[in-house]
Amino acid sequence: MDKRIDITVRQTGATQTHVVQQQNAVIQAQGGSAIKVTAARSEVTAMLREGDDLILHFADGTAVRLEGSFNCPPGDIADLIFLEPGNGQQWLTDLGSEACYLPTDTTTEALSYSFAPAGAAGGLSGGLLAGLGAVAAGIGVAAAAGGGGGGGGSDGGAAVDSTPPQRRPWRRQMAVACRALRKRVRRCASTSMATARSMRRPPLTMPAGGAIRRPRPSAMA
Repeated sequence: MDKRIDITVRQTGATQTHVVQQQNAVIQAQGGSAIKVTAARSEVTAMLREGDDLILHFADGTAVRLEGSFNCPPGDIADLIFLEPGNGQQWLTDLGSEACYLPTDTTTEALSYSFAPAGAAGGLSGGLLAGLGAVAAGIGVAAAAGGGGGGGGSDGGAAVDSTPPQRRPWRRQMAVACRALRKRVRRCASTSMATARSMRRPPLTMPAGGAIRRPRPSAMA
């Protein structure tokens, strides 16, 4: 079965469509693009990185080389999405902590990957999305503040920081943000449940003898 590959450049929005009809295909991609492959994700047997290229292997023997997929700005790897031909479900590919590489890199490695529904974030409420955005923004500020260092200068002028910022894939940052948000939500839910239980407890009464006791459930009816 032929496989359709659409490559959309984020900066310009331009899309190029390729139909793979042979077993070995080479397609020019671009780092920071969105790559959509119309093929069942269950047909994928392996993903490799060779230099800055991404190579997809399928069960029918087809191999697709996406040239330049990892030649990208720091932390801006191309998104890889699989579109199921039968039901139209879209799956986003997670390549773990994979980073960008220079075209001069000659190393080769097998990639670990997993799939998640591309529209999973659409089911979150506005409040949770706002909280997730705030946590992610906080991580970005902290990374900007701690990413640089070193650099020297004369007493008469401001020091120029020549140390490149630390590169951290955006998927890791979002994962950390999600974990932090889930912890906050669990703490809030636990506090709410404890408050509700304390409000249901019957009040203490002081009988004539001076002993403190709670009224029996029958007396509260």
